[in-house]
Amino acid sequence: MNFEQRKLALVKTAINLGDEQFHQKLISAYSQDTGFLKKNVKIREVTTPIAILNEIGRETHLTKAYGVDLQQLQSLGKVAVLLPRNGVNLCLAKSVGASFLAGNETIIKLPRKLNQSGKYYRELVLNNLPDVSFAPDEISSQEFLKNCITDPEIKAVVIYGDDHWIWGYKNLVRRSNTKLIFEGPGKDPLIVMEDADLDIAVNDAVKGGLLNGGQSCSAVERFFVHESLMDEFCTKLTEQLTGLKIGSPESEDTDIGPILSASVLERLERQVKEAQEAGAKVLMGGNIQKIGSTDSYAFPPTIVTGCTLNMKIIKEENFGPVFPIISFSSEYDLLPKVDNCDYGLNASVYGTLSFEFREYLINSHRSVFFDCSVFNSGNRDSQLIDGGYKNSGFIWKWHEDRFLQIEGKRMLLKELSQQESLAELQEVQTLEVETMIAQD
Repeated sequence: MNFEQRKLALVKTAINLGDEQFHQKLISAYSQDTGFLKKNVKIREVTTPIAILNEIGRETHLTKAYGVDLQQLQSLGKVAVLLPRNGVNLCLAKSVGASFLAGNETIIKLPRKLNQSGKYYRELVLNNLPDVSFAPDEISSQEFLKNCITDPEIKAVVIYGDDHWIWGYKNLVRRSNTKLIFEGPGKDPLIVMEDADLDIAVNDAVKGGLLNGGQSCSAVERFFVHESLMDEFCTKLTEQLTGLKIGSPESEDTDIGPILSASVLERLERQVKEAQEAGAKVLMGGNIQKIGSTDSYAFPPTIVTGCTLNMKIIKEENFGPVFPIISFSSEYDLLPKVDNCDYGLNASVYGTLSFEFREYLINSHRSVFFDCSVFNSGNRDSQLIDGGYKNSGFIWKWHEDRFLQIEGKRMLLKELSQQESLAELQEVQTLEVETMIAQD
């Protein structure tokens, strides 16, 4: 297939995903598999992937900024993709869509425990995208990853996963000739400056903290509020979170659904308890709740104030509807608090920043949003950008006689073709900042 044919195949995939009967079955099945609310599943598994599939083959300011020549794409050969359990179609559209458009043969490993929905992902891909296949379910993700890294025919592996286990594969990648592209978690900050519009900031704090019930790498997990606004911010936040309905993911009026992972529930409760024992104050929530007469459990929206940098609720991933808040007095006070983090995915700022602080955020996070956040409709372009800083995303690869770890913003469309070079990768770091800032 030539480029135009591959582009049309992606558009056809988007059309088939948009089929009402098909995507309603997918939504229902995936909600059963994960416990995610149906209304959240529709956004992450249908609406946003459709937009990405339709957009990925278009020449835009982003393709120009990253030096992607769509008409000169050359395949690497064979590419493997290890998909996450959270946002399957979102990540599939970005990674498999980019690999397919570049002309690669692509093999996908679906996450485990998609007992109800797995068949729909296979149907969508196999009916629309030639040269894309799936690894057998009985192969573990660990075995799949090891086999792909050591297979000389596979030129690149894209992984969506946890930064705690990925480091165990570094030496294996070093001994191979395979490029490994890691897309990791975030610990996204939301910053409320002294002159912020508090209503906008609180509204977005709720949306960001509850993004997919908090079970998303792009959910806000650290809240920095200027000390002069702390009382009012917490009052408004409590008002918005009070009364949210905890219930079945099937129900349209449910605001907080179950968390199916017992380890995540236990971690959230432990983080809150340890923070409280260390002097933090729990304004609401904090304990696991049983959902009605079902066998499911949820974690209610939880606000924790008086948090400090050494608390696990601030240092570790939460992956739930938790709002840990740290106050600050000035930018000088704020910077080390924001910087004390192993991740650099997204950041949202409300109010005025100095030029220097603005530049710091832009050069330490994949995307920075001002008076808005990643979920605002005007920021869809940010969905086409991958990568991050620190443990939120990096590439391991050989360049001549040097083994490199490369952080920063990137487009998978370029990484999965033969257009990239080391000089171009480094140049991406110094692009005009306006291409990375989303204004509301």
